[in-house]
Amino acid sequence: MSRHDDDDDRPRSRRRREDDDEEDRPSSRRGRAGDDDDRPRPHRRRDDEDDDYDFDHPRSAKKAKGGTPWAVIAVVLVVLLGGCGIGSFLLLFPAVKKAREAAGRAKDTTNLKQIGLGLHAYQDTNRALPPATGDLSWRVHILPYIEQNALYNRFDLTQPWDSPPNRNHADVVVPAYQSTLDGPNATSTRYRVFVGFGTIFEPGQPGMRFSEFKDGVSNTLLAVEAPEAVPWPQPRELPYTPSGPLPSVGHPDRNTVLVLMADGSVRSVDKKKMDPSLLRAIITPSGGEQVTPDW
Repeated sequence: MSRHDDDDDRPRSRRRREDDDEEDRPSSRRGRAGDDDDRPRPHRRRDDEDDDYDFDHPRSAKKAKGGTPWAVIAVVLVVLLGGCGIGSFLLLFPAVKKAREAAGRAKDTTNLKQIGLGLHAYQDTNRALPPATGDLSWRVHILPYIEQNALYNRFDLTQPWDSPPNRNHADVVVPAYQSTLDGPNATSTRYRVFVGFGTIFEPGQPGMRFSEFKDGVSNTLLAVEAPEAVPWPQPRELPYTPSGPLPSVGHPDRNTVLVLMADGSVRSVDKKKMDPSLLRAIITPSGGEQVTPDW
């Protein structure tokens, strides 16, 4: 009886377990089906969450957050880079200006040295320096010695500089006679000499030789940069009298004066430090004045 009961109980327990399994299976199926049905739901929930988020933070702010910052960043970069460029330019401009001035002064120094070599070569060939007064400038006479022989041959040396045969030659650019501050097309010159009593180029006197400079070639001024430019073939120089006022010297756009000495060297002297007594001393070749080497 008890064994029968046990036998009866076993299938019932199995059936109950099977029934329970069967009851559980549909629910899992329903869960899976529900999962299938619920797949869009997370998306809808995100939309709902987005709607809630957008309510607190408008969508226009999100769009601005996603698109506008690139434009803002671009503008900021342009402003910063532009500011850096302007700032750098303002910082570098004085240095660039000084570099250009130095380069121009170096070029003009070279021009004066070439003029000095031309005057020395002329003196070596002709046993005297060229005349600075008369119908033609000394600058015409030294043309063959500064690599301008073809231009020299065009001049009629028996006629004044502004005569019909010679006038057009004044429009020819001679690089050695130019100042960089006057531009590359300048046909006038600022490199001039002093003329007058006691100077190297004394009117009515034969041309001097360097060996006659009692003060020495290193203490005598040969040519100087003048504030006024003149046609380079014109014999118009700086007048000097021992008791009169000194002519102005130096380019008006430069703070220094370029001075060609008789030994061929070129000095750049600060205008503010140009001593009138020193200038008088170096204008005369045989005045006997004492000139310090570091002037």
